[in-house]
Amino acid sequence: MNIPGCQRKKGILYRRFRYRDAQGKRKDIYVPLPEPTEPTFAAELERINREFAEPDKPREGPKPGTFGALALEFRAAVGKGWTKKKRRKGSRPTAQSTIDNYNRYIGMIEDGTIVFHNRKTQRRTKLCELEVAPIRAAHIYQMRDEMADTPGKANNFLNVIKLMLTYAEQNDWIAQSPAKEISPLPLGEREPWPADVLAHVLKEASPMLRLAIVSGLCSGQRISDCIKIQHGWLKTGILELAQIKTDVDIAVPVHPWWRAEIDRLPKNAITVLYDRTGKPFGTEEAIQSRLRVLMHKLGYVDDDGQLLYTFHGLRKNAACYLIEIVKSDDAVGRMLGMTADTVRHYTKRTSAYRIALDVFEKVTAIQPSKMGR
Repeated sequence: MNIPGCQRKKGILYRRFRYRDAQGKRKDIYVPLPEPTEPTFAAELERINREFAEPDKPREGPKPGTFGALALEFRAAVGKGWTKKKRRKGSRPTAQSTIDNYNRYIGMIEDGTIVFHNRKTQRRTKLCELEVAPIRAAHIYQMRDEMADTPGKANNFLNVIKLMLTYAEQNDWIAQSPAKEISPLPLGEREPWPADVLAHVLKEASPMLRLAIVSGLCSGQRISDCIKIQHGWLKTGILELAQIKTDVDIAVPVHPWWRAEIDRLPKNAITVLYDRTGKPFGTEEAIQSRLRVLMHKLGYVDDDGQLLYTFHGLRKNAACYLIEIVKSDDAVGRMLGMTADTVRHYTKRTSAYRIALDVFEKVTAIQPSKMGR
């Protein structure tokens, strides 16, 4: 689909805006867009075009020292592989899905979507126009808290602004980042899917979405890893891979149900999951958008339209299933690529029930004559 002024880069669709910086050099700003198949696409494109009344007219670049200028420099650094910590030798680069998420929020800073509200002066200023040097922790807290209605968005923004300020500190924009000690907002639990919900969704899902859900449930991996799983990786009966997000090596037994579900579909690609054209998925968005549509259709959303159960929740299902068999937090963590603490957190309800059941069996086995001793 050819949309005037739009361009796809590394799987993400952007609206491109041209401008000239303070030195007169022509540069581009790329503002991320939803996929054209998304219901919000037309409205979002109209909104972005409205903010740039003459999108192809040369524009002045951001003023030096502002967050707009920092965003441009930081975007380029991320594209070249910048990371706040030196990676160990042989480790994988930052996952493309993570870079895409960084760029999404960098774009929101660049295009003025994120606004700072000065409570003392009651003045609202686009973050891209604010100078970096005077920024204080209180300002970051305030911007985070103003997004509290959408904590996921608030935390993503906080993560990106912390990275930007770390980059600014490393490159002498500022003496010290004021955002280092700021914690993210608490998020609601990613609930495991109840058995009846899982059965209902699998019944209504398209064949490829069904296989994606079963893959997530049986492998315990994120969607970004599931779309990369190849048929050849399953031949030994043990799935082995290095997680894209964490670079952690995992090894999971291939469940017979998963194998049966894979064999139900033709092998049109080297990967287990593939799109309608028979090609491996480039990003996880296609699967995620199909799941969102189905969950809304089946009514598994809250009053605000947020999904009650997400693909990531299947990771918790896998941990709960395995802990019943293995009964070792460390062993389950090694299989799924989690820390033992994460396994304990994911399986706390299952573990509590298991402990209660064990205690119940021991208590009921005590003879009445010994209860008073």
